[in-house]
Amino acid sequence: MNFNFAFLYLKYYFTAGTKHDVHSPFVYELVAKVIPNVRSDEFDEIESVRKKLLHNKSVLNTEVFGAGSINGKRISLPLNQVTRISSKNKKYCSLLYRIVKFYQPAVMLELGTAVGMSAMYIAKGNPAGLLYT
Repeated sequence: MNFNFAFLYLKYYFTAGTKHDVHSPFVYELVAKVIPNVRSDEFDEIESVRKKLLHNKSVLNTEVFGAGSINGKRISLPLNQVTRISSKNKKYCSLLYRIVKFYQPAVMLELGTAVGMSAMYIAKGNPAGLLYT
C-alpha cells in the first residue's frame, strides 16, 4: 500500500470543509445548486435510447481522426460497442444537464460526439439554446 497516498487522504479527510468554506461565489453556487442530484426519473426517455443503442449490433464503418489514432484509418465497429465505449454514463450526463439547465447558455458546443448521448442531455437542459455537435 502506498503510505504517502494514505497520508494525503487522511490529511484531506480531516481538513476538508463543507460547501460553506468555498470563497468563490461562482464555485459556491455550482457546489450548492448544481452539483447535488435531485431527480433521476426525468431522463427515462433518453436512457431508453441508450438501452436500444446498447442492444443494436449494426456495424458502423468510419474513419478515425482522434488523438492516438492513425489519421484516416477506416474501422468497423458494432453500434453497441461504440455506445458502450464512447458515451458518458448517466451520472455525468445528468451533471451536464444540470449545468446547462442552471446557466442557460445561448450557444453550446460539444466536441467529440459519438452517438449523441451527452448531446441529448445538453439539449434537454436548454431546448431554446443552439447546440453544435
